[in-house]
Amino acid sequence: MGYIGMQIVNTEREEAGKLAAAAVQKRLDEVLRQDGPAWVKGRLELASGTAPILCGEQPCLWKRTERYESMVEDIRKAGEWTKRFAFRKVQDDVTGAPFEMTDGPAKLRFDDWFGIKPWEDLLQIRHDQAPIVSSMAEAMPASATVAWRVKERFLLAGQDVWLLAEFKGGKPQGYVNGAVYLTGLGPERFAAALASGGDLSDTMKWVFLIGIVVPLLYFGSLILKRRS
Repeated sequence: MGYIGMQIVNTEREEAGKLAAAAVQKRLDEVLRQDGPAWVKGRLELASGTAPILCGEQPCLWKRTERYESMVEDIRKAGEWTKRFAFRKVQDDVTGAPFEMTDGPAKLRFDDWFGIKPWEDLLQIRHDQAPIVSSMAEAMPASATVAWRVKERFLLAGQDVWLLAEFKGGKPQGYVNGAVYLTGLGPERFAAALASGGDLSDTMKWVFLIGIVVPLLYFGSLILKRRS
């Protein structure tokens, strides 16, 4: 990955953890009146007048569906053509229903999920798959005998959660990593999770570029110069 890339990751981890730990804990009615970064605890419920999302047979607030299909590829190996069986992701959809966070009489409504990240500790997971129906199935490796696989992660209503955000005019905005986080871990444990690298999707893009792509381009240019 490269030393520079690892240093970037570690720095962003530490900074994210520090920001999460620095946010103060407030009641929901307080963040509706006071600006600044804050932790607030409340219960998630479906917003009034809206329909839930169906996750299997359960109503939920948020769902991510990933579908993988088994595919056969022709590849050249050791100078000969052969077949390779692999799973490829063909679907990655995220949907969410309008919801509310409540704490007593205080209420905060969210009409969409833009910029909101539910942490893994709050999510339920459901798997589904179907076998290949073919006379060739016996000749296939075990990894290729499934036609498709689906993984669903979903958030049920009625959970008591912590929300981490920057509040301005009673509206939550992105704070750590530019996101509004929902978690059941609590402020201290969540800050520790961030510091240990619990959310690196954005930084890994830079790590890949700086730690892998740049060195490859550099050494590739040296090889071309030597050949010329």
